[in-house]
Amino acid sequence: GCTFRILLPITLATARVLTAAVHGQTYAFPVEFVQTIRLVSPQEIFPIEGRQTMALDGQPVSVAPLSELLELRTLKSTASSKEKKASETGKGLPCIILSNGEERLGLLVDALLEEQEVVLKSLGAMLRRVRNVSGATILGTGEICMVLNPQDLLKTMRRRVGPVSPE
Repeated sequence: GCTFRILLPITLATARVLTAAVHGQTYAFPVEFVQTIRLVSPQEIFPIEGRQTMALDGQPVSVAPLSELLELRTLKSTASSKEKKASETGKGLPCIILSNGEERLGLLVDALLEEQEVVLKSLGAMLRRVRNVSGATILGTGEICMVLNPQDLLKTMRRRVGPVSPE
């Protein structure tokens, strides 16, 4: 008899992700944390306790542009023109509702792309704790895509004002 041993690195894993674009860059969200996706018009967003909120199934859900949570540099005029365009066309802004236990968070993105199965790669020891990022992947187009960490995004939102709206 002959024995073959195949060692696979545990840092590689596959996962289903939802990809979305923000400022021309593609980001991925693990689908197990995506509760729903919807278009939200600026008129549906209202402030509660200093936080932008929308109603989902009769419950308040905190909403934030993903670019703000990731602290991406952007011109204010670009963001406001997108909101104006969304309100004029009546279509609204794409919003990904993430859920982790009882916490929910709506993330406004520029565009929803697709759902796909990808191979995840950790960031390595030097970049292990990059806030809001759990790893990276290479998409079928050859583009490198950061896979975001929904728990970290919820923590980032919580730090901005207080507890994130319960389900």
